[in-house]
Order: sequence, then C-alpha cells, then structure tokens
Amino acid sequence: MNNSNPYALQPPQQPYRPPHEHPKKTSAGLIVGAILAVLVLIGVVSAGWNYFSESSSRKVTDAKKLEQAFTGGKLSGCDLGDEFFGPTGWTDVENKGELGCSGYYDTLQGQIWTMLRFGRDTSDTPMEPATEDITGWEQSAYYSPEKPVCVMRSDAPELAHVQLITKAPCKTLYSMAVQLNNLVVQYRGEKSNLTYMDATREPPYIAYGLYVEMIEYTTPLGTTQTIVTSESEGTLTVDDVQILYRPDEQRHDLCVHATFNTGPFSPGQTTVPKPGLTLIKPTGETTVIDYQVENKTYKEYEDVPLEGCINYTLEFRNAELLIGASNRINRDPLVTKSWSFRVGGDFGEKVVG
Repeated sequence: MNNSNPYALQPPQQPYRPPHEHPKKTSAGLIVGAILAVLVLIGVVSAGWNYFSESSSRKVTDAKKLEQAFTGGKLSGCDLGDEFFGPTGWTDVENKGELGCSGYYDTLQGQIWTMLRFGRDTSDTPMEPATEDITGWEQSAYYSPEKPVCVMRSDAPELAHVQLITKAPCKTLYSMAVQLNNLVVQYRGEKSNLTYMDATREPPYIAYGLYVEMIEYTTPLGTTQTIVTSESEGTLTVDDVQILYRPDEQRHDLCVHATFNTGPFSPGQTTVPKPGLTLIKPTGETTVIDYQVENKTYKEYEDVPLEGCINYTLEFRNAELLIGASNRINRDPLVTKSWSFRVGGDFGEKVVG
C-alpha cells in the first residue's frame, strides 16, 4: 500500500543484490550469536537477582565491627565506624562504652547533641508509633517546645536495650533509627524480614515556639533597645554573654551582662520596674535568668547593671541562641525584644559572636 504522504518517515532501504551475491551464513556465526545471547541472558538474570537481594546484602559496617557490636544477639557496642555514622548526619560521635555513644546532628538551626543509649528508662513515658517509614520504632507521644525531649525505642529484639534521645523534635533521630534497622538487616542476613532503607536525610527545621517569634526581630549583642514598662520607658543593652565551666561542680553556667537605663520618669514615679531576661533556645525552650540589683532609689537616666547566671547544658553548637527581654522581672517570659549570639567550639562551650 502506497503512502500518500511524501514526508512520512520510511524504513531505511538496503541496496539490491542478486541472489548469488548474498553473504552465506556459517555455523561459526550461529555459534557466536548463541553465545552472545546466553551472556546477555545471564547478565539480565544477575542484575535482577542483585536488585531483589539488595536489602539483605547491603552493608553499613564491616564484618568485624558488626561481630564486636553484638553480644548475645543484642547491640551492645558503638564502634561501628564512619561507614555507619556518616549517612545518618551524626558527627563527632563519642563512644561512651557501656553507656552507648553520643554525637551532634545537623539541623537548619545548627548542630544539636543526640545520644544512642544502652539501657532503657523504666518510667512510664507515653509512646506512639513513629512515622510510617521508620519501621518498628515508637517515639515520645508528646512534644513541648518549653521542655523539648524525644525518646525513640525499637521493637527489634536486637535493639531491645537501645534508646535514642535528644532534646529536640523526634525527626532529628529518624536517620539513626533507619540506620539501626539497616544494621539489623546486615546482622540477620538472609533471615531478615526488614528492608534496607537509605538513612540519608536533609537537615530538618527544628525551630519552635518563642524562638520562631523573636528570631526575625532580634539584634546583635551590644545593641540598645527600648523597653516600655507600666511606669516608664527605659532602654536595655545586652552587653555580653559568657559560658563558664565550673570544674568543682562539673557543670557550665551561662552568664548575661546587661545594662538597663531607667529613662525619663513619669510624674510621681517612685519605683523603676526592671526588665526580665530569658534564654531562648532554637527548639523553643526558655529559661528565666535571675539577677540581683541593689535595693535603692534610682534616678532618671541612670544605668543599672544587670548580671545573672544559670546552669547551662551544652546541647547546641554552631547555632544561634537568643536572650529575650520582657517588661518586668517575672517567670512568665512575655518577651518583647531579643539579642542573638552564637555558640561554637567542640561542644558548644564558647560564645563566638
């Protein structure tokens, strides 16, 4: 049938050859063709087998470390190497022996301390199933920005004594939960009923609560801002923030040095309300900073030094924290102004800006 469209695509045409010029098929050519067909078939079958058996053959640590990490069929060691921890986002992992290990996890708000602990808490903390793609894990049922904490536990027998802990949203622990499942897959071998999953995840956003409200309007240390109270309009400058180590008590203190200027007085004013100071962490957790001032009568535009320290846990590094100010000393952080500073160092033990 002739194609009426002269522009239609046509199959390529071979030049005409008389019958006596056609190449002859040899038995050698047929044999080579058969061999090539067999090799192709073997390649296809092999690729298919590798695809379907990948979950049981993937390795997240070497065989020697795997053997050393398990005792009596249960995970009891953290010496699993960079091959294991690298994909999880955990860095600078410290092996704490029988206690487990700890490290820092990358988030969009900086790095936060996390822990893999051997030994479960016996408290009756309410738990709920973790997100669907974290097979076999449960997590803390309630999360509060004011007192953030997440605990995760697995129902795998090999992880019966393992807890993942952080003072941040549970999503900061998901990559490690997945990688521990992968470790169990490798440990069980062909007997595993778990599926290998990619532990690599994008750094999560963990900012909550008051931190989210104030970070957009915060100013650097040394900036003076107006503080309006019920009786006057003064100014406040957060001059400096320090983290001090108390070796005798094995703890760190965070100390704030600020200057409050009383400003102009209203007619008949006899007292000067002092502003409140509050530490605000990226997770939304707040801690009121108590300070003592001299009990005396103040003058207009008088500078009043405000200095206070609190017990500080080294949870963040390479992160921005805030000092918030409210219009009166109280324990309800109704913050209206804030100042930012960064913590750095190996453990977040230094104020770097």
